[in-house]
Amino acid sequence: MLSALVDSLVALGRKTAEVTVYTDKELRKRFVVMPGHAPEEHDLPPDPRAHTLCGLEDVLAVLRDSGMAPRPSVFHDAAAVVVYLDRDDRREGVRMPLKTTAKFQAAMGWKCDGEPREILRKLRQAFGSSVPSAAIAALRKLDFTRTNAGSTKVEHGRESLGKSVEAAVQQADSVPEFFHLVLPVYSNPWLRDISASIRVDVYLNVLEQTLGLEVHPDELETAIQQAQARLHEAIVTQFPDVPIFYGKP
Repeated sequence: MLSALVDSLVALGRKTAEVTVYTDKELRKRFVVMPGHAPEEHDLPPDPRAHTLCGLEDVLAVLRDSGMAPRPSVFHDAAAVVVYLDRDDRREGVRMPLKTTAKFQAAMGWKCDGEPREILRKLRQAFGSSVPSAAIAALRKLDFTRTNAGSTKVEHGRESLGKSVEAAVQQADSVPEFFHLVLPVYSNPWLRDISASIRVDVYLNVLEQTLGLEVHPDELETAIQQAQARLHEAIVTQFPDVPIFYGKP
């Protein structure tokens, strides 16, 4: 195959008066054809490394390989972990996108109002076994009651007839003001042990006989910061001499 290609390039050189460059990626060769000369053969250099990795252990394996990463540096943020293989060159690198779990994504801006049984169904549907059993038991016992009481009042020169509405919640004392969901943050391999405790506030609307649940403000941002700190520590512990930065390269 190579000899046939060279013969065709020689014939091309006889016909043309211009320098021609031919690249064959399959053979990983580059040929320079000059008029009246035999083709010059050059090895085609490999493409710059720009790999996409899946798990933390893959990133650590790259950092361990001094041939692949002679002078590495690492950047990480909520989106990805990026390794420059040579911090003086910075043209080659590998990247591991960070993927959040379905449970953590569900917690982003999570807010739910409605009838208690429906709220419990949605809560368990979104977070499954991460919902504390004590919170489920307390919310399941929740019972709204509403009574109408009529009253008549007669005084000298004045008469009133009215009706009052009384509303109450049975088992209200057992319902917490908030509870915590312990959720895995990342779904990447070797990162599933990084979890976050997310506070969920509980609201009771007695008159409307509804239950409201809402993720506490700033909980998710705090959870991401803590998860990034765990990730940073996991890399620094094994590679204390590698520059590691919390930020975008």
